[in-house]
Amino acid sequence: MCNNAAEAQNPGHTFARRYLATHPGDLIGLARLLGHTDLNTTSRYTQPTMAELAERVDQLGLNAYGEG
Repeated sequence: MCNNAAEAQNPGHTFARRYLATHPGDLIGLARLLGHTDLNTTSRYTQPTMAELAERVDQLGLNAYGEG
């Protein structure tokens, strides 16, 4: 299950996103697995997608109309 077309065509991106979902915060471990020497390169996988951001907002349980 891919979040976007770029991820569907890049198995490394899919692996990195899934690794971080399973091991949140282990950016150093992921960098080592991917062979990155610069954490800035690896940090691109920590950026949430728009779908993930929308889901996080939905989980806040806010109601703009003051109901509930």
